[in-house]
Amino acid sequence: LISYLKQLGYRCICIHPHDAGFFLRDQFFDKLGFDEFIDEKLFENPERIGPYISDAEVCQKIISTTLQQSDQPLFIFAITMENHGPLHLETVEKDEWKQYFEIKPEGKDDDLTVYLRHLKNADTMIEKLINFYEQSERQAGLVFYGDHVPAISDTFNHYRYSDDRSNYFIWNNY
Repeated sequence: LISYLKQLGYRCICIHPHDAGFFLRDQFFDKLGFDEFIDEKLFENPERIGPYISDAEVCQKIISTTLQQSDQPLFIFAITMENHGPLHLETVEKDEWKQYFEIKPEGKDDDLTVYLRHLKNADTMIEKLINFYEQSERQAGLVFYGDHVPAISDTFNHYRYSDDRSNYFIWNNY
């Protein structure tokens, strides 16, 4: 995909708010042909939610990268980390469950509450990006997908949930 887009004249940028050397991502994305790799070091005093840089910060980095671009077509591949987990290491506020459930969940569902917190933040990021690109005079498309379901197997087992598919959507402004 990257080599094809580059043949069409695109500048290709990868944004990943984590350590560039983790799993040799800096080398991997370079070998894929990306023109630039923006890792966690290029986020100035970023907000963290849980252990990772927030989706809101990634959103701002996508928008600022887009605004810095000339008329050259741009492809941004952004990988978020906020909702990655391990979710059980995070704490929930007293009665936080009320934001996500109509009735209090049975047993201990802090992992699910934490997951839903991050999912809400991802939804906010998506809404902000769509609003930004709707106002753009340039044609833009967004593709969102999860590379795996959350690692909350105890919760899935409790609710007898076994669907291991990950959702996606495609949107454009034209």
